[in-house]
Amino acid sequence: MGIVGERDLLKAYVAGVDPSTPVREIMSKLVITVGADAHIGEALLLMKEANVRRLVVTKGGELYGVVALRDVVYNIPLLKILADYFSK
Repeated sequence: MGIVGERDLLKAYVAGVDPSTPVREIMSKLVITVGADAHIGEALLLMKEANVRRLVVTKGGELYGVVALRDVVYNIPLLKILADYFSK
C-alpha cells in the first residue's frame, strides 16, 4: 500500500521517470493512518511527527478517505470561528 503526492510526482519528473511507469514504482510507501473519529489536532500532530502532508483515514480498519495538510490549512478560518464559539 502507498500514496502518491505532489512530491512523489515531482521527484519522478526530475528523475526522468517514463510516464508509463506504474504508480507503485513512485508512491511513498510510508503510510500514516488516522481514525475517522480523530480530532483535527491529532491529525496535525501525526503529520508533524511523521513529516507527511497526507494521512490515510480509516474507519473499522477500512479505507475511509485521505486528509491532506492543505485541507486543514484552507479551513483554519473556520476552525478559529468554531474555537471562539465553543470557548464561550
